[in-house]
Amino acid sequence: MDALEAGDDFIITRNGRPVGELRPIQPQRDVVTSDLKARFARFAGAATAAEERAEIDAAFGADRLDD
Repeated sequence: MDALEAGDDFIITRNGRPVGELRPIQPQRDVVTSDLKARFARFAGAATAAEERAEIDAAFGADRLDD
């Protein structure tokens, strides 16, 4: 438990085969709604799915599924 509290992760095995993980719980952060709105405001620019797709293509390039 001391190692777990210190931040160490553990892999639990059965007969040498991994079956689970034991890791420390991450502390929860209090997030204010206004902060979330500010963080995600940049995603609300497109009014339609087509506009959103155009913004994505402009940023990352068009899909190339035929290659």
